[in-house]
Amino acid sequence: MVNGLNEKEAKILDYLKSLSKDGNKRIEFYINDAVSLTQIRMEELEEALIALEEKGFLKIVKVPASNNFLNFIRKKLLMLDAAFLTDQVSREDYTKKYEETISCISDLEVRHIYSPLPPADLSDLVVGLSNTLEYVEKLRREKENIKKETYEKLVTDYNEELREVINSTLRYVDSVAFAIELNKRVIDDEEKELEMVEVDEKIKNIDKSERKKAKMEKIAKAKSAIGVISKKIAGNEDTNTKEKISILEKDLKKLKEEYEVIQARVMIEGNETLKKSANELHDTILSKEKSLDELKETLKKEMLKRDIKRLLEDISQKADSLFRDKLLTGDIMKGINEIKTKIEKICQEYNIYLEQTK
Repeated sequence: MVNGLNEKEAKILDYLKSLSKDGNKRIEFYINDAVSLTQIRMEELEEALIALEEKGFLKIVKVPASNNFLNFIRKKLLMLDAAFLTDQVSREDYTKKYEETISCISDLEVRHIYSPLPPADLSDLVVGLSNTLEYVEKLRREKENIKKETYEKLVTDYNEELREVINSTLRYVDSVAFAIELNKRVIDDEEKELEMVEVDEKIKNIDKSERKKAKMEKIAKAKSAIGVISKKIAGNEDTNTKEKISILEKDLKKLKEEYEVIQARVMIEGNETLKKSANELHDTILSKEKSLDELKETLKKEMLKRDIKRLLEDISQKADSLFRDKLLTGDIMKGINEIKTKIEKICQEYNIYLEQTK
Protein backbone atom coordinates (compact mmCIF):
# COMPACT_ATOMS: atom_id res chain seq x y z
CA MET A 1 0.00 0.00 0.00
CA VAL A 2 0.95 3.67 -0.40
CA ASN A 3 3.34 5.02 2.21
CA GLY A 4 3.35 1.76 4.10
CA LEU A 5 -0.34 1.94 4.99
CA ASN A 6 -2.68 -1.02 4.83
CA GLU A 7 -6.05 -0.79 3.10
CA LYS A 8 -8.04 0.26 6.20
CA GLU A 9 -5.48 2.87 7.25
CA ALA A 10 -5.39 4.38 3.76
CA LYS A 11 -9.22 4.45 3.61
CA ILE A 12 -9.47 6.21 6.98
CA LEU A 13 -6.77 8.71 6.01
CA ASP A 14 -8.73 9.57 2.85
CA TYR A 15 -11.88 9.97 4.96
CA LEU A 16 -10.09 12.37 7.32
CA LYS A 17 -8.73 14.41 4.42
CA SER A 18 -12.26 14.76 3.06
CA LEU A 19 -13.27 16.39 6.36
CA SER A 20 -10.54 19.02 6.22
CA LYS A 21 -11.94 22.46 5.43
CA ASP A 22 -10.03 25.53 4.20
CA GLY A 23 -6.71 23.86 4.92
CA ASN A 24 -7.55 23.52 8.63
CA LYS A 25 -5.34 20.76 9.99
CA ARG A 26 -7.56 20.14 13.03
CA ILE A 27 -10.34 17.70 12.22
CA GLU A 28 -13.27 16.87 14.49
CA PHE A 29 -15.65 14.00 13.83
CA TYR A 30 -17.95 11.55 15.58
CA ILE A 31 -16.41 8.11 15.56
CA ASN A 32 -19.81 6.49 14.92
CA ASP A 33 -20.12 8.59 11.74
CA ALA A 34 -16.67 7.37 10.65
CA VAL A 35 -17.73 3.76 11.22
CA SER A 36 -20.88 4.28 9.16
CA LEU A 37 -19.18 6.07 6.26
CA THR A 38 -16.07 3.91 6.00
CA GLN A 39 -17.85 0.62 6.75
CA ILE A 40 -14.99 -0.32 9.05
CA ARG A 41 -15.79 -1.89 12.41
CA MET A 42 -15.34 0.36 15.47
CA GLU A 43 -12.47 -1.63 16.97
CA GLU A 44 -10.60 -1.83 13.66
CA LEU A 45 -11.15 1.88 13.02
CA GLU A 46 -9.68 2.75 16.43
CA GLU A 47 -6.69 0.50 15.80
CA ALA A 48 -6.13 2.12 12.42
CA LEU A 49 -6.25 5.65 13.90
CA ILE A 50 -3.68 4.64 16.50
CA ALA A 51 -1.48 3.12 13.79
CA LEU A 52 -1.72 6.33 11.75
CA GLU A 53 -0.43 8.36 14.68
CA GLU A 54 2.39 5.87 15.34
CA LYS A 55 3.38 6.16 11.66
CA GLY A 56 3.37 9.94 11.86
CA PHE A 57 0.34 10.72 9.68
CA LEU A 58 -1.69 12.42 12.38
CA LYS A 59 -1.77 13.39 16.03
CA ILE A 60 -4.70 12.31 18.17
CA VAL A 61 -5.80 15.18 20.43
CA LYS A 62 -9.10 13.88 21.82
CA VAL A 63 -10.47 10.34 22.15
CA PRO A 64 -13.39 8.53 23.80
CA ALA A 65 -12.59 6.25 26.74
CA SER A 66 -12.65 2.97 24.78
CA ASN A 67 -10.29 0.08 25.61
CA ASN A 68 -8.22 0.61 22.46
CA PHE A 69 -7.67 4.30 23.07
CA LEU A 70 -7.07 3.92 26.81
CA ASN A 71 -4.45 1.24 26.14
CA PHE A 72 -2.88 3.63 23.64
CA ILE A 73 -2.79 6.40 26.27
CA ARG A 74 -1.33 4.02 28.87
CA LYS A 75 1.44 3.05 26.48
CA LYS A 76 2.29 6.71 25.84
CA LEU A 77 2.34 7.37 29.58
CA LEU A 78 4.63 4.40 30.20
CA MET A 79 7.01 5.65 27.52
CA LEU A 80 6.97 9.05 29.20
CA ASP A 81 7.58 7.39 32.59
CA ALA A 82 10.57 5.55 31.11
CA ALA A 83 12.03 8.81 29.78
CA PHE A 84 11.62 10.42 33.20
CA LEU A 85 13.06 7.44 35.12
CA THR A 86 16.15 7.49 32.91
CA ASP A 87 16.60 11.27 33.39
CA GLN A 88 15.84 12.09 29.74
CA VAL A 89 13.19 14.62 30.79
CA SER A 90 13.00 16.88 33.83
CA ARG A 91 10.23 16.66 36.43
CA GLU A 92 8.77 19.92 35.07
CA ASP A 93 8.68 18.69 31.44
CA TYR A 94 7.45 15.28 32.56
CA THR A 95 4.50 16.78 34.45
CA LYS A 96 3.64 19.06 31.52
CA LYS A 97 3.74 16.24 28.95
CA TYR A 98 1.81 13.96 31.29
CA GLU A 99 -1.02 16.47 31.57
CA GLU A 100 -1.01 16.95 27.78
CA THR A 101 -1.29 13.19 27.25
CA ILE A 102 -4.18 12.53 29.63
CA SER A 103 -5.99 15.63 28.33
CA CYS A 104 -6.63 13.55 25.17
CA ILE A 105 -9.21 11.53 27.11
CA SER A 106 -12.60 13.20 26.66
CA ASP A 107 -14.12 11.62 29.80
CA LEU A 108 -13.04 13.78 32.77
CA GLU A 109 -13.82 11.04 35.32
CA VAL A 110 -11.57 8.57 33.52
CA ARG A 111 -8.75 11.12 33.47
CA HIS A 112 -8.65 11.09 37.27
CA ILE A 113 -7.65 7.42 37.21
CA TYR A 114 -4.23 8.41 35.90
CA SER A 115 -1.56 10.13 37.96
CA PRO A 116 2.10 10.98 37.31
CA LEU A 117 4.90 9.18 39.10
CA PRO A 118 5.45 10.38 42.68
CA PRO A 119 8.51 12.62 43.21
CA ALA A 120 10.07 10.14 45.65
CA ASP A 121 12.35 7.28 44.60
CA LEU A 122 11.17 3.69 45.04
CA SER A 123 13.23 3.23 48.21
CA ASP A 124 11.56 6.31 49.76
CA LEU A 125 8.12 4.89 48.98
CA VAL A 126 9.00 1.55 50.57
CA VAL A 127 10.34 3.35 53.65
CA GLY A 128 7.07 5.30 53.80
CA LEU A 129 5.18 2.02 53.75
CA SER A 130 7.35 0.69 56.58
CA ASN A 131 6.84 3.85 58.65
CA THR A 132 3.03 3.66 58.36
CA LEU A 133 3.09 0.01 59.45
CA GLU A 134 5.08 1.09 62.51
CA TYR A 135 2.26 3.52 63.40
CA VAL A 136 -0.22 0.63 63.24
CA GLU A 137 2.08 -1.46 65.46
CA LYS A 138 2.20 1.35 68.03
CA LEU A 139 -1.58 1.61 67.86
CA ARG A 140 -1.82 -2.11 68.64
CA ARG A 141 0.45 -1.69 71.66
CA GLU A 142 -1.66 1.20 72.96
CA LYS A 143 -5.03 -0.46 72.35
CA GLU A 144 -5.90 -0.77 76.04
CA ASN A 145 -5.20 2.94 76.63
CA ILE A 146 -7.36 4.22 73.74
CA LYS A 147 -11.13 4.56 73.49
CA LYS A 148 -12.73 1.95 71.23
CA GLU A 149 -14.16 4.54 68.82
CA THR A 150 -10.81 6.33 68.53
CA TYR A 151 -8.99 3.03 68.05
CA GLU A 152 -11.31 1.88 65.26
CA LYS A 153 -11.15 5.29 63.56
CA LEU A 154 -7.34 5.23 63.58
CA VAL A 155 -7.29 1.67 62.19
CA THR A 156 -9.46 2.86 59.29
CA ASP A 157 -7.34 5.99 58.74
CA TYR A 158 -4.04 4.08 58.74
CA ASN A 159 -5.42 1.50 56.32
CA GLU A 160 -6.47 4.29 53.97
CA GLU A 161 -3.01 5.86 54.27
CA LEU A 162 -1.42 2.50 53.51
CA ARG A 163 -3.70 2.07 50.51
CA GLU A 164 -2.48 5.36 49.05
CA VAL A 165 1.20 4.47 49.60
CA ILE A 166 0.67 1.01 48.12
CA ASN A 167 -1.01 2.43 44.99
CA SER A 168 1.82 4.95 44.51
CA THR A 169 4.44 2.25 45.02
CA LEU A 170 2.81 -0.18 42.59
CA ARG A 171 2.48 2.64 40.07
CA TYR A 172 6.23 3.28 40.38
CA VAL A 173 7.18 -0.42 40.32
CA ASP A 174 5.22 -1.10 37.12
CA SER A 175 6.87 1.85 35.38
CA VAL A 176 10.32 0.76 36.53
CA ALA A 177 9.69 -2.76 35.19
CA PHE A 178 8.50 -1.34 31.86
CA ALA A 179 11.50 1.00 31.55
CA ILE A 180 14.00 -1.77 32.29
CA GLU A 181 12.33 -4.17 29.87
CA LEU A 182 12.23 -1.47 27.19
CA ASN A 183 15.98 -0.91 27.45
CA LYS A 184 16.71 -4.62 27.72
CA ARG A 185 14.94 -5.17 24.41
CA VAL A 186 17.02 -2.41 22.82
CA ILE A 187 20.24 -4.04 24.02
CA ASP A 188 19.19 -7.53 22.96
CA ASP A 189 18.06 -6.37 19.50
CA GLU A 190 21.12 -4.19 18.88
CA GLU A 191 23.54 -6.90 20.04
CA LYS A 192 21.95 -9.40 17.65
CA GLU A 193 22.15 -6.91 14.78
CA LEU A 194 25.71 -5.99 15.71
CA GLU A 195 26.72 -9.63 15.49
CA MET A 196 25.11 -9.89 12.03
CA VAL A 197 26.92 -6.73 10.86
CA GLU A 198 30.26 -8.07 12.09
CA VAL A 199 29.74 -11.40 10.32
CA ASP A 200 28.62 -9.64 7.12
CA GLU A 201 31.66 -7.33 7.34
CA LYS A 202 33.98 -10.30 7.62
CA ILE A 203 32.37 -12.26 4.78
CA LYS A 204 32.23 -9.34 2.34
CA ASN A 205 35.51 -7.86 3.56
CA ILE A 206 34.06 -4.34 3.71
CA ASP A 207 34.27 -1.66 6.37
CA LYS A 208 31.09 -1.29 8.42
CA SER A 209 32.67 0.48 11.38
CA GLU A 210 30.22 3.41 11.29
CA ARG A 211 27.21 1.13 11.48
CA LYS A 212 28.85 -0.89 14.27
CA LYS A 213 29.66 2.30 16.15
CA ALA A 214 26.02 3.45 15.94
CA LYS A 215 24.78 0.16 17.35
CA MET A 216 27.36 0.12 20.14
CA GLU A 217 26.30 3.65 21.09
CA LYS A 218 22.67 2.54 21.33
CA ILE A 219 23.72 -0.41 23.51
CA ALA A 220 25.78 1.84 25.78
CA LYS A 221 22.92 4.33 26.08
CA ALA A 222 20.45 1.59 27.04
CA LYS A 223 22.85 0.13 29.62
CA SER A 224 23.37 3.59 31.07
CA ALA A 225 19.59 4.03 31.28
CA ILE A 226 19.25 0.79 33.24
CA GLY A 227 22.01 2.00 35.55
CA VAL A 228 20.07 5.20 36.23
CA ILE A 229 16.93 3.21 36.99
CA SER A 230 18.83 0.89 39.35
CA LYS A 231 19.79 3.88 41.50
CA LYS A 232 16.13 4.81 41.74
CA ILE A 233 15.35 1.27 42.90
CA ALA A 234 17.97 1.24 45.65
CA GLY A 235 18.04 4.94 46.40
CA ASN A 236 21.04 7.22 46.15
CA GLU A 237 23.80 6.81 48.66
CA ASP A 238 24.02 9.85 50.94
CA THR A 239 27.73 10.67 50.75
CA ASN A 240 27.04 13.90 52.65
CA THR A 241 26.42 11.97 55.89
CA LYS A 242 29.65 9.99 55.43
CA GLU A 243 31.59 13.20 54.87
CA LYS A 244 30.12 14.75 58.02
CA ILE A 245 31.09 11.68 60.03
CA SER A 246 34.62 11.76 58.65
CA ILE A 247 35.05 15.48 59.47
CA LEU A 248 33.62 15.03 62.96
CA GLU A 249 35.88 12.06 63.70
CA LYS A 250 38.94 14.10 62.69
CA ASP A 251 37.80 17.03 64.86
CA LEU A 252 37.25 14.74 67.82
CA LYS A 253 40.70 13.20 67.46
CA LYS A 254 42.32 16.65 67.57
CA LEU A 255 40.17 17.79 70.50
CA LYS A 256 40.96 14.67 72.51
CA GLU A 257 44.67 15.10 71.88
CA GLU A 258 44.39 18.75 72.98
CA TYR A 259 42.39 17.71 76.05
CA GLU A 260 45.03 15.20 77.11
CA VAL A 261 47.74 17.88 76.90
CA ILE A 262 45.71 20.40 78.94
CA GLN A 263 44.84 17.74 81.51
CA ALA A 264 48.53 16.91 81.92
CA ARG A 265 49.35 20.59 82.40
CA VAL A 266 46.56 20.93 84.99
CA MET A 267 48.03 18.02 86.97
CA ILE A 268 51.52 19.54 86.82
CA GLU A 269 50.74 23.26 87.15
CA GLY A 270 47.45 23.23 89.08
CA ASN A 271 46.33 26.30 87.13
CA GLU A 272 42.61 27.08 87.63
CA THR A 273 42.29 28.79 84.22
CA LEU A 274 43.67 25.67 82.54
CA LYS A 275 41.32 23.52 84.58
CA LYS A 276 38.34 25.60 83.40
CA SER A 277 39.54 25.27 79.78
CA ALA A 278 39.86 21.50 80.24
CA ASN A 279 36.28 21.25 81.55
CA GLU A 280 34.92 23.33 78.66
CA LEU A 281 36.86 21.21 76.18
CA HIS A 282 35.50 18.04 77.81
CA ASP A 283 31.91 19.32 77.37
CA THR A 284 32.66 20.12 73.72
CA ILE A 285 34.00 16.59 73.20
CA LEU A 286 30.90 15.04 74.79
CA SER A 287 28.65 17.18 72.58
CA LYS A 288 30.52 16.23 69.41
CA GLU A 289 30.50 12.53 70.41
CA LYS A 290 26.72 12.75 70.77
CA SER A 291 26.47 14.34 67.31
CA LEU A 292 28.72 11.62 65.90
CA ASP A 293 26.52 8.87 67.38
CA GLU A 294 23.44 10.52 65.86
CA LEU A 295 25.09 10.75 62.43
CA LYS A 296 26.14 7.11 62.59
CA GLU A 297 22.58 6.13 63.46
CA THR A 298 21.35 8.20 60.50
CA LEU A 299 23.83 6.44 58.21
CA LYS A 300 22.70 3.08 59.54
CA LYS A 301 19.09 3.93 58.67
CA GLU A 302 20.14 5.14 55.22
CA MET A 303 21.98 1.89 54.57
CA LEU A 304 18.95 -0.09 55.70
CA LYS A 305 16.81 2.00 53.37
CA ARG A 306 19.07 1.05 50.47
CA ASP A 307 18.80 -2.64 51.39
CA ILE A 308 15.38 -2.79 49.82
CA LYS A 309 15.05 -6.60 49.89
CA ARG A 310 15.67 -6.70 53.63
CA LEU A 311 13.24 -3.83 54.17
CA LEU A 312 10.55 -5.62 52.14
CA GLU A 313 11.01 -8.78 54.19
CA ASP A 314 10.59 -6.76 57.37
CA ILE A 315 7.47 -5.09 55.95
CA SER A 316 6.01 -8.46 54.98
CA GLN A 317 6.49 -9.87 58.50
CA LYS A 318 4.99 -6.78 60.14
CA ALA A 319 2.01 -6.78 57.80
CA ASP A 320 1.35 -10.50 58.33
CA SER A 321 1.27 -10.05 62.11
CA LEU A 322 -1.00 -7.00 61.90
CA PHE A 323 -3.33 -8.76 59.45
CA ARG A 324 -3.72 -11.70 61.83
CA ASP A 325 -4.76 -9.23 64.52
CA LYS A 326 -7.32 -7.71 62.13
CA LEU A 327 -5.53 -4.34 61.93
CA LEU A 328 -4.99 -4.59 58.17
CA THR A 329 -7.57 -5.33 55.48
CA GLY A 330 -7.22 -8.06 52.88
CA ASP A 331 -6.57 -5.66 50.01
CA ILE A 332 -3.70 -4.07 51.98
CA MET A 333 -2.06 -7.46 52.44
CA LYS A 334 -2.58 -8.27 48.77
CA GLY A 335 -0.98 -4.96 47.76
CA ILE A 336 2.05 -5.45 50.04
CA ASN A 337 2.60 -8.97 48.73
CA GLU A 338 2.30 -7.70 45.16
CA ILE A 339 4.90 -4.98 45.80
CA LYS A 340 7.29 -7.51 47.35
CA THR A 341 6.88 -10.00 44.51
CA LYS A 342 7.30 -7.40 41.75
CA ILE A 343 10.36 -5.71 43.30
CA GLU A 344 12.05 -9.05 43.97
CA LYS A 345 11.42 -10.03 40.34
CA ILE A 346 12.88 -6.73 39.09
CA CYS A 347 15.98 -7.08 41.29
CA GLN A 348 16.50 -10.70 40.27
CA GLU A 349 16.09 -10.07 36.55
CA TYR A 350 18.19 -6.93 36.71
CA ASN A 351 21.08 -8.71 38.45
CA ILE A 352 20.98 -11.60 35.96
CA TYR A 353 20.90 -9.09 33.12
CA LEU A 354 23.95 -7.26 34.44
CA GLU A 355 25.89 -10.51 34.55
CA GLN A 356 24.96 -11.24 30.94
CA THR A 357 25.88 -7.81 29.55
CA LYS A 358 29.06 -6.82 31.42
